[in-house]
Amino acid sequence: MHRGMKIRHVMRTMAVIVLAAGAGLTSPHAAFAAPTPARGAQNCASAPPQSKRVGAWMCVDASHKVDPKLTANRPAPLATTTYCITEGCYYRYSDTWVQFAGYGLYYFYGDEQLGEMFHNFNWYLNGTNTTQTAAVDIDHEVDFPEWSGSLFNGAAGVNGSVIHDCTTTDGPAEVPGGVTQYQPPGFCTLSDNRNYDHNMVLQYSWQAPDTSGYYWVYAKSVVAHSGSLPATSYIFNGVSSLPANPASQGWDA
Repeated sequence: MHRGMKIRHVMRTMAVIVLAAGAGLTSPHAAFAAPTPARGAQNCASAPPQSKRVGAWMCVDASHKVDPKLTANRPAPLATTTYCITEGCYYRYSDTWVQFAGYGLYYFYGDEQLGEMFHNFNWYLNGTNTTQTAAVDIDHEVDFPEWSGSLFNGAAGVNGSVIHDCTTTDGPAEVPGGVTQYQPPGFCTLSDNRNYDHNMVLQYSWQAPDTSGYYWVYAKSVVAHSGSLPATSYIFNGVSSLPANPASQGWDA
């Protein structure tokens, strides 16, 4: 249960987990540590009918729309610096700045849509340091939002292993719908000079009112590379140079 479950009315029982982070997950900020293919894809298709859908689940907006509030001020990237995957698009603005703009995500319990969320993550390099900024926009109230992340050793196509973790940071107990949430200033800067390649992951998780468990979304940065060790600086590889399981979303108890 997500950080001291708040009960308002009658608690629903999550009888069926349709979209989850993986077996044995015990921490709200560990979904990216052992990613598995999202289950419950049948709930995102035209069949079965929505009234037959069960459990907690999330789907990527099939129209691939992004939130203009989160992307209005970004520079226009060149076509060669853009790379899109199922969950959204990566943009490489310079050797030291990349961004992930997630497509809209609908989250449900059974046949009830609880909300729609958008997210926009940025990563920056400075010498051997990697830092990140982020914004999330959800159209319904969320409870107990949380930011977490890690720096991973790993080249393109590799899950890798954790080098350092960010200190998990909680947001307000309640955030009204439609209020853009920004990652807390100075949330996390991590350093590494011992690996040729690394990447940084950011996760946002939240609880829907009157439900148990929590929904989560994460994205990993483009792989950063140094040509020598011990490293003195890193630059981002090409925009399509992504670690394994670069982005995902789901629900967990």
